[in-house]
Amino acid sequence: MRTWLNSLLIAACLALMTALTPHYAYAVDKITFGIVGTSDATQNVWTPLLAALSRALSIPVEIKLSEDYAGIIRGVQNGQIDVAMLGNESAIKAVDAGATEIFAKHVFRNGLDEYYSILIVKKSSSLNSVEDVFANAGSLTLAMGDVNSTSGYLVPSYALFDRYKIVPRKAFLRGSRGNHEQNIRAVVDGAADVATVSSAYYDRLIKAHPDWARALRVIWTSPPIPSDPLVWRKNLPAETKAKIKDFFLTYGVTRPGKNEKDLTEERNALENLDVSKFVASDNAQLLPVRLIELYKIRQTIEEDTQLPPASRRQKLELIEQQMESLSATAHPSVK
Repeated sequence: MRTWLNSLLIAACLALMTALTPHYAYAVDKITFGIVGTSDATQNVWTPLLAALSRALSIPVEIKLSEDYAGIIRGVQNGQIDVAMLGNESAIKAVDAGATEIFAKHVFRNGLDEYYSILIVKKSSSLNSVEDVFANAGSLTLAMGDVNSTSGYLVPSYALFDRYKIVPRKAFLRGSRGNHEQNIRAVVDGAADVATVSSAYYDRLIKAHPDWARALRVIWTSPPIPSDPLVWRKNLPAETKAKIKDFFLTYGVTRPGKNEKDLTEERNALENLDVSKFVASDNAQLLPVRLIELYKIRQTIEEDTQLPPASRRQKLELIEQQMESLSATAHPSVK
């Protein structure tokens, strides 16, 4: 009887322990890394780094390509993507959804941890400035980034179109949406007259496609944008997170025990990504982009003639409070 009772108690305790075990306490047998892009060139430049990550973790690391940031965000939320490179705007949506957090960002080969939104046209185009573009918008096709893209949509909307009081869907003959690679290709192929893209993607892709470099030119450059963050699912095991973060922060960096051959291979892989290294970061890097979003919302409210005056004042006061709160938290350089 005692043996049977002891067995029953042990079984009950095991069942209770299982029920109380946090949902994130699980063994990770592979990591899926999400990247926006659709071509072999995009996958190829990431392959050496992610192969090294696989060796460091002793588990497979798979690449998941997506046409847009929304696909990456969904993948992180539903557990199909574990780690990803996002833009700041898409990272805001992923972080605010509660499943994601930033752990690092990259530093470009020029030593800066920032990039730009740019406006590109064909080299043979008669368009030489944004003033030329807007003066002829009614006969032009504009290719913009998806709504979750920082440099493809948010920054040009705020720093370019809003500044000139231009509503793209009304001003241009036609519009299209795509990722940076698709928008660059659209201008090269003549499917679009002008496009908004990330300077980082542009530099990397024209390096892989010299014919694109010969066919294109930049006619506008935005103020600087914080470099793209690396994010992971918050519910990854702490041990796995620690290993992933250590890998990225030491990749391409001299450290005890790393031989010259490995260091050279790592730096070559980073060069193909137009990256010099990765540095630690967190969700605070999103503050300047959040401020831009609030500026844009404030302008939309101010220009909404259908809003009753009392409602407009109330909404604007709320936006001002949010902006003041963010400004108080942000580093002085982004205020």
